[in-house]
Amino acid sequence: MVDSVFRSGIVETNGVHLHVETYGDSGDPILLLHGALTDLMQNWRMILQPLSQRFRLIGVDQRGHGGTDNPSGSFTLANLRDDALGVLDALGLERAHVLGCSLGGYVAMALRAKAPDRVASLALAGVKLDWTRETAAARFDFFQPEVIAATYPSWLPHMAKAHAGIYGPDHWKTLVGWVRELLMTLPEEPSATLAALEAEMGRRGLFYALGDRDEMVPLDEVLPVRHARPDAEILVLPHTGHLFREYNPQVFVAAYTDFLRRNRIR
Repeated sequence: MVDSVFRSGIVETNGVHLHVETYGDSGDPILLLHGALTDLMQNWRMILQPLSQRFRLIGVDQRGHGGTDNPSGSFTLANLRDDALGVLDALGLERAHVLGCSLGGYVAMALRAKAPDRVASLALAGVKLDWTRETAAARFDFFQPEVIAATYPSWLPHMAKAHAGIYGPDHWKTLVGWVRELLMTLPEEPSATLAALEAEMGRRGLFYALGDRDEMVPLDEVLPVRHARPDAEILVLPHTGHLFREYNPQVFVAAYTDFLRRNRIR
């Protein structure tokens, strides 16, 4: 249970109705962008209470996920980026810290590329940064309903329930297809690269978190991030896989709060 101020509402932008929740009523704003096939509550519930004691959190169900619709069926990185920008505009936020998990990390990077002055700091959790056509093709094979159901059987009922509100209990299968197509565009997406992070050296803070047992992002990708951005603050969590629910909330919140303390919005 979150003890601080909680508000829930709908932001209409870019042809979608985004379900948005805010937690906390003071401190720097943090825009939370969840990973694919989850929603804001599944992804972030463990950190909402402790972070909202010091910061104003803005959680978004990205298009087609959770309580957000997607009437057009369009699902591109540009769509998701502009949706996030629309939320900042609707809430009157000139600048915010942005924390993105997995797919949400690419959205955060795309947002930074389009509107750098709106992103006070960038935090990425479980985000792969060395996309090639080969690695995208491997993910393409994974993002099929039957493969995901076999790989994460315990997650399946939660995923089906989270996305059933608008389009029904089988909507998660449609989501899988949308995500699969988006992933194939990442090798050609300039914002989703180490080079993009390197180009931002000295302009804003970078926080990068990865589980040491992340089945989607190999641990050896940490060193390239360190080389590209020696100023980055990197957190490697032990006994931790790709899903953010596996992250130790006490360790993550302590490290991220410490990072934010050094990157306050002035």
